[in-house]
Amino acid sequence: MLINVSIPTRKPQKISFDEVRTELRKIEEEMFGKLLDQASLNNLNLMLDSRINKPYGLKIRAEFINNNVKLYGYTDESKEVLDPNYKKDYISKTR
Repeated sequence: MLINVSIPTRKPQKISFDEVRTELRKIEEEMFGKLLDQASLNNLNLMLDSRINKPYGLKIRAEFINNNVKLYGYTDESKEVLDPNYKKDYISKTR
C-alpha cells in the first residue's frame, strides 16, 4: 500500500543583484583601512568564497594590481554583479 503525503514547502526565492552587492559592500567595510599584505588578501578571498561565491553560486576573486585591490568576476554572472551599470534584477540561483 502506498500513501502519498504532500508536504507544503515554500517556493524557491529569487536572489536580487542588490542583495549580493550589499554583501560585497559589507566585506568592503570590514576590509577598509586595513594594511594589505598577502595574508589579508588571502583572508579577503576566503571571505568572498564563504559569503559570496558559495551561497550565491558566483566566482569572484580579489587581486592586488598596481597598489590597488580589484575584484574580478570569472563567470558572466559574476561580471554582471560587479558592474554597477548592469540593470538585471535577479541572479540565476534561487534559494
